[in-house]
Amino acid sequence: MHQVKQFDAFYIIMLIMKWNEKLKQARETKQLTQIQVANNLKISRGAYANYEQGVHEPSLEMLRKICDLLDISADYLIGRIDY
Repeated sequence: MHQVKQFDAFYIIMLIMKWNEKLKQARETKQLTQIQVANNLKISRGAYANYEQGVHEPSLEMLRKICDLLDISADYLIGRIDY
């Protein structure tokens, strides 16, 4: 029984995608490059790449701009909803 619980926890963790991975997936779904997104946000490509790599987290204002541009919700990015 103990092994089943450990497996279940591992399985759930593997299913949960990190916010930065969801961000990259959303950008790729829109068929945009990092440069295109960065230009629209008026930031450098490197600054945007840091978000996708999980090096830095965007401010709330930048998060709003990213979500508007990619047509996604902040709730989706932070894992509160799955779509």
